[in-house]
Amino acid sequence: MAAIVYSEASDELTQVRGPGYTPLSPIDDGARVRVKRFSYTATGVVADTAVIELVEVPSGAVVIDTVLSDVTIAGSGDVAIGYATKSLPTDDNVEALIQAGTTAAAASSADARGLALGEGIQSIVATVGTADLAADDTLTGFILYVVNT
Repeated sequence: MAAIVYSEASDELTQVRGPGYTPLSPIDDGARVRVKRFSYTATGVVADTAVIELVEVPSGAVVIDTVLSDVTIAGSGDVAIGYATKSLPTDDNVEALIQAGTTAAAASSADARGLALGEGIQSIVATVGTADLAADDTLTGFILYVVNT
């Protein structure tokens, strides 16, 4: 388990953060599906093994699905989607949601439906693999999750 340092952040994380999460009451019998959208455009060369923080999800989130709707990579680089605990990020789960691919079609689901992300705020991250990303390479997508605590 190695510590990771975020080298980049998605467009959504560089803007003002929204209001905090409000849990459901204990008598609610259903969770609300939530969605977090992410988009990232490289402003310069992004080295392979770089970790890009995309969005944050609350403690106790359970992933329903992760979707890469668009990936535009000029070279031979690829990205994988995973997660890390916000307060103490490590590389244990950086490919847990979507395994590496160079396009949205090539990236494969890691069968992460129903995956409980754990306690503490979680960062959804993209890890650059194989080769560097070039300036203007992009990735866009979203994550569907529930929290019922």
